[in-house]
Amino acid sequence: MHLDTLATNSGSSSTVQIKTDVQNSRSASVNATLKTDIVDKDGKVVATVSSQQQIAAGATVTFDQTTPSHRGRGRHSDGRPS
Repeated sequence: MHLDTLATNSGSSSTVQIKTDVQNSRSASVNATLKTDIVDKDGKVVATVSSQQQIAAGATVTFDQTTPSHRGRGRHSDGRPS
């Protein structure tokens, strides 16, 4: 598995683009589901995205996921909520 991420932040909203390579090492095709949780510094899940793809035997596919736009509360530089 290979994972690339790109986070964008525009004011009080943000998205995360995730690209994950998944290899099927089985001798038959599979219908794979990839669930990705984005967690904050306290371990709280702030976004979840799930995707399905058919993967042929021995093949590798790239799941391309983008979290929904998340509007969170901003923080001051000392960590206090704004």
